[in-house]
Amino acid sequence: AIEKIAYSLEAVATDNKIQNAKIALKDIDIKALNNYIKGYANIKDFQNMSLDANVQADINLADIKQVYPLDSVDIAGNVFVNIISQGYMDLKKNIIPETSATITMKNGYYKLWSYPIPLEQINVETYINSKTGSLKDLSIQILPISFTLAGEPFFLNADFKNFNDIKYAVRSNGRLN
Repeated sequence: AIEKIAYSLEAVATDNKIQNAKIALKDIDIKALNNYIKGYANIKDFQNMSLDANVQADINLADIKQVYPLDSVDIAGNVFVNIISQGYMDLKKNIIPETSATITMKNGYYKLWSYPIPLEQINVETYINSKTGSLKDLSIQILPISFTLAGEPFFLNADFKNFNDIKYAVRSNGRLN
């Protein structure tokens, strides 16, 4: 079921200090059935966390059990990920990498074999953005998270902005029993 796993890993340490290490995961190209993960991620200067990443994934969660045995959970749904992130992270100075990320799930399903009631009709649409690489312009939008549990629908929308002086709006509707 796995058609391809390809990547190039480079790890360099000039001394025994992790903050001076560099790790580059390049040319990620993973394919299994009709699913894929591709892109790259480079981390250097672990003290200030310099990041350069571009990762895309399109995964049908129901296919995972055809590739890897899952013995305690049943999952399904289509997950799409697109992350581009570049820059430094220094939370003491309110600096984060410039980031544009989209994460979605459509028609999700999650059931633990030890619990009889599944989460069904899971849908998630999330956007994470910081155009200038600061906590001030960081925004996270969740438009919406929705699912059904025991026949009861639940919805949650959230919008978070300016993590220096956080502004937020959260709305939910439904019951969780």
